[in-house]
Amino acid sequence: MHLFKKLSFLAGKQHWYCMNYFIDEEALQIEEQNIFTAMELITMIPVSGNGTMQKFFSANEWATFYYPNYAGKAASSKTTAPHSWLKSCIEKLFDNKTGNRIDDYLMRLTTKRWNQKEQEEKLNIEGRRMGLRTGKHFSKPNPAFLQHTLLSLYKNKLAAWEKKSTPQPPKGEVGNSSIKL
Repeated sequence: MHLFKKLSFLAGKQHWYCMNYFIDEEALQIEEQNIFTAMELITMIPVSGNGTMQKFFSANEWATFYYPNYAGKAASSKTTAPHSWLKSCIEKLFDNKTGNRIDDYLMRLTTKRWNQKEQEEKLNIEGRRMGLRTGKHFSKPNPAFLQHTLLSLYKNKLAAWEKKSTPQPPKGEVGNSSIKL
């Protein structure tokens, strides 16, 4: 994926692809289980797959806590990818010790570069702080920059709505002083 992102950048098409969250088949469950990631999860549209998307949606059924009317996409994500000889060749070429070393090297390179961007407080084209968390089975945005901000705004709006929606006693009446026995 690192290579694909670099090629899209060289072709001037880097903004055509949303490359903000990668996981592999070894770690399908999303770690941040909140309304923000639940919305991202339920609005995903799989375009191709080999059954992994069904496993992904099954591993993340926690999203129904936030969206109870969400029936899950596991049953409806029956997209299949055509067999690709190129994909098979590339997988065979890299499914070994050398492939793992290349993977580890690219992960270290990516982690180092993103840590540097965070330390320098780099901004993206929308003016937001950039940050990325990486591991052997994932690459995802640093939730401290956008996700926490949006969750805080949501919490504040929800609290304001609850306060506005809670019935208040009429002015002048305190407690149950108007009740006669």
